[in-house]
Order: sequence, then C-alpha cells, then structure tokens
Amino acid sequence: MKNILEVKAVNQKIQDDIILDKITFNVEDNSIIGLFGPNGVGKSTLLRKIANCEITDGDIYINGIANDFTKFRTDVMLVTSDIDIPRSLTLNQYCSLLELSFDVDKAFVKEYAQKLDINLNKRISTFSKGNREMAQLIACFATHSNLILLDEPLSAIDIYKRDTVLEMIIDSKLNGKTIIITTHLIDDIADILDRVIYIHDTKIDFDLDIEAIQIESSSIADYLKNHFRGE
Repeated sequence: MKNILEVKAVNQKIQDDIILDKITFNVEDNSIIGLFGPNGVGKSTLLRKIANCEITDGDIYINGIANDFTKFRTDVMLVTSDIDIPRSLTLNQYCSLLELSFDVDKAFVKEYAQKLDINLNKRISTFSKGNREMAQLIACFATHSNLILLDEPLSAIDIYKRDTVLEMIIDSKLNGKTIIITTHLIDDIADILDRVIYIHDTKIDFDLDIEAIQIESSSIADYLKNHFRGE
C-alpha cells in the first residue's frame, strides 16, 4: 500500500509551551486510524494542520503533495463541531453547494440520510445537534475526498444511531477512503480501527496496529491503563 499521508516533524508552540514536538508518522491508504490522547494534547490542532487549515511548522504531504496553507485542497475533508453546515440550508442544498468544488455521490447521501432519519429537505437550523453532526458526516463522506479527518464525530449522536455511523465509515473505507478519528469514546470505535496513534506529553507515545494491542489486552482502554501503569 502507498502512504496517503506523511507527517514529518510537525511542531506546535503557544508562547513558551510546546504542544506538539516533532510529530512524525505515515498513514497508508484505505485504513482507519484512531488518533488518541488526553485533552489539550494537540489532536485537534494536528488535524487542522493536516487539513491545511493552519500554517505548519514541519512538513505534511497528502497524496505526495505538500500542504500549502494558501491553497484549497479537495482531497482532504475535516469534520469538527467548529465547522458546521450553514443553518439556512437543507442537506440537499448543502450537497449542491459542495458540488462547486467536489464530486458528490448523491446516491450515498440519500442512502444514509434514510438510514439515519435525516430529512434532506429540512433546514439544518431545525436539526438537533446530533442530527447536524450526522448530516455533516453524510455530506463529507459523499465527497470524492479520499482522506477524511473526524474530530469527536460521535459526541452528540444518539447511541442507537452510532452503529449506522460506524457502518458509514466502514463503507467509505471500502470505497477507497482513509479515515483518521479523534474521540474519547474509544471503545465505541475500537472494532473498526486498523491502527492507534497515541499522543502524550507533546510526542507520539505509541503507534501500533490494532492486532498488536489485542494480543496484550482485551480492549484499547485496558491497553492504555496497563501501558501507563507500567511507566
């Protein structure tokens, strides 16, 4: 497999505080990566840098092309609570707007809107927070972008709809996408992960395939507990 993403010596500093220190890793295409770590460790900042939303100290390559903060990229999409669908639009209207920059799979939108009970023709302003998040995920995965970055994608989604969201993520991987997820709901997504990258104290503490974690522990959460207990 080729690397869809290469992160090389990425740093982040706020005044005298180092947040990220020479973060380096590669991600193969057609994989699902869990990017974990404590609050404030810089996970969201790192995703924004990968998405080309922030100037980067270090190098980031997507599909072999270096990020350039001054240019818009269509091969990467970031989903975060800070980036919302314009609330005056319907999901159908938003997808039409996306078509100005992206190829959008309307059949995918229709399929998962139906599965998640999202009204395609109802204004986003009338949606609950959870439904807004699901609408945003549907639109994101329907684009042709092959690198999807999800920052706490399940935080407001009802527990009985999370399995369908995970199904959507798996379908997207099968359709050629690579997904990086940050979340505190680690056990909820453990079964779909190929790999875990854990950031702690400004650096990557470990970077392991899910099989290596499963050999040692019954769950990712247990692995983390045992890992830090052994320090």
